[in-house]
Amino acid sequence: MSSKHQAPSSNFKTRFQHLANSDMNSDCEFVVGIEKTLIKGHKLIFGKASEVFQAMFFGNLREEKPVRVEDLDPDGFRGMKTFIYTGEVDFTSVFHALATYIAARKYIIPDLSVECVKYIDNQIKPSEVLEFLDRCLSNVIDQFTFICCKIIQEKTDEVLASKYFVSTSFRMIEFILKAPTLKLSSEIELYEHFERWALADVQRLNVPAVSVSTRFNYLKKHIRFLTISSDEFVSRVAPSILLTQEEKFAIALNKMKFDSKMTTNTISMTLQSRNFNKPLPENHHHLKHMFEIRITHNNSPHNFSKPIRSNSYNTSEQKINLIPKLPLRPGIQAKNELTVHWTLFDEYLSFEAKSTNYTQKNELVIIKTKFRVLSVLNECDDLVFENESRYICCPAPNYSSEYQGNVILAVIPTSTLNSSRYKRNNLAVIAYNYFYVNVEGTFDVRVLNL
Repeated sequence: MSSKHQAPSSNFKTRFQHLANSDMNSDCEFVVGIEKTLIKGHKLIFGKASEVFQAMFFGNLREEKPVRVEDLDPDGFRGMKTFIYTGEVDFTSVFHALATYIAARKYIIPDLSVECVKYIDNQIKPSEVLEFLDRCLSNVIDQFTFICCKIIQEKTDEVLASKYFVSTSFRMIEFILKAPTLKLSSEIELYEHFERWALADVQRLNVPAVSVSTRFNYLKKHIRFLTISSDEFVSRVAPSILLTQEEKFAIALNKMKFDSKMTTNTISMTLQSRNFNKPLPENHHHLKHMFEIRITHNNSPHNFSKPIRSNSYNTSEQKINLIPKLPLRPGIQAKNELTVHWTLFDEYLSFEAKSTNYTQKNELVIIKTKFRVLSVLNECDDLVFENESRYICCPAPNYSSEYQGNVILAVIPTSTLNSSRYKRNNLAVIAYNYFYVNVEGTFDVRVLNL
């Protein structure tokens, strides 16, 4: 009678780690990056990890000479190699994880891509986000745009305090200036940060004084000068060398209403103030979440609406970017909570708030919501649904069972969403008869004792 003995998996991992580090019996070479770093490996192991490597080493067009990889970073390639050999990778930073993600994308290793995304979503810091997003855009990567924009809007003060800010690119400044919401006190504070960056750029590149006022024209048009107070304009904006006399004159006349037709194409004439996040009282909560909704084309007629697909967002799964259960009163985090759910029906998309209340007090909950269906076309506006809902949370009987209350926050017709303005560019729209839309939800919640 024979018996099988299996060595601990750690022994195999150690052996492959040693094989990766020592390059023992290697039979392929990669020349990586602009510095032409030499990285060795084993064709069989690389080939089993990726169809791209399989075709490269064992296909009809196999390569025998050292493989030149000019578009990858050596550290990212090494991170990919470590994962191929051991199934693990120790990232040293979000930039290392991004370089590894780029390598995993090139050679189609989805499991590694997932690990990179998890690490970046959990570890990226406000001080890193501008440089990180800039690298993403340079490599045509949109996977992390949402998390980066979220950090820029929700932690603007920390982002602008980073050392990288004064040397960041024009497109990163544009990202900031175009944001509808920022964690700053006012538009004049935003302008002062913009001026700090612009003057550093002028000094760094030794821009002639005569060119300073026109160098930043396509950025200045995103600053809402008409929302700046008259005193702040006179003391802070008027003396600035970043604006031409014509621009200052146009702003002044529009603020004084002497000639509202006096405009310039380099200055924004919008009167709508930007949303500036300020500290909220304990009974006031602010949440924002991006919903990705999949909608299936349904050509058959229906005389009634029925649920097709639904999703619930809560903390039980601890996933990134999900709306957490919201404590309605301080000190009762596990008992009082508010969650947001969406349900897709044949004819409409419904968003609903569900609360659970164990307290012995009556409480009035006021929810101000804004659902923004994001347009995929630059020339089209987003579709916005705003609402204010109120309901009363009552005590649970005998404090033994929970009270649950539901309230409808928004109802959006699916016929409205079925438009090229909102459909995400995805081949699945044609191939599988469905499409995605992104809906940004903003929630302001107040709880009052009755």
